[in-house]
Amino acid sequence: MPKVRTSLLRRWGLALSVVLAIPSPGWAAPCAQDLPPRFEDFPAEQAGTATRPALKLNNAFAREYRTSLREGLAHWPVDFAGHYVMVTHGCGTTCMTGGWVDAISGEATPLPGILDSFSPFGIEEPLLYRPDSRLLVTLGSAAGDETRPQASYYEWTGAELRPVCTRILTADEARLLGQALPEKF
Repeated sequence: MPKVRTSLLRRWGLALSVVLAIPSPGWAAPCAQDLPPRFEDFPAEQAGTATRPALKLNNAFAREYRTSLREGLAHWPVDFAGHYVMVTHGCGTTCMTGGWVDAISGEATPLPGILDSFSPFGIEEPLLYRPDSRLLVTLGSAAGDETRPQASYYEWTGAELRPVCTRILTADEARLLGQALPEKF
């Protein structure tokens, strides 16, 4: 019996070490400090959205935030990845959540998580995006450490938000990025 337990523990230990070595879906490699991703590197083809569809209530995010998503879809300009309308909500002090709505299909997609802990760095806008780019940048604290600001870069593929890389920032970089107008970065 002891041999079986030892053998099982070894197998489980090996299996656990293999599982822990595989990055989670939200994981991204560090960015090159001197060459962070640029919006121009992820161009988006802009589509005509003169007439907009109704919001599709086909997921929990769309159902929970239907009022603000409908408002955004009906009245706000396309401001992300060619034909999406970004809709964000405050969820407390230094906390933001939200997502975007496809102005062609009416489908809503949530952000990958809640953006929080961005205020200690003087960040006013923790979410950076442009209408002509598929790149989405989130700003906030690195893994909850409110002494280290971080930028996380994602590419919207049209079906999923793919992590590109993360970059630890100086407090000055975080503040400047978080106050920049979209046209300037």
